[in-house]
Amino acid sequence: MSKFSITRCLAKGLVSALFKET
Repeated sequence: MSKFSITRCLAKGLVSALFKET
């Protein structure tokens, strides 16, 4: 797995968490 893919996965999780909080 490339670093870019991992970063994208983390960013996706962050966005999901933000949407869940709102």
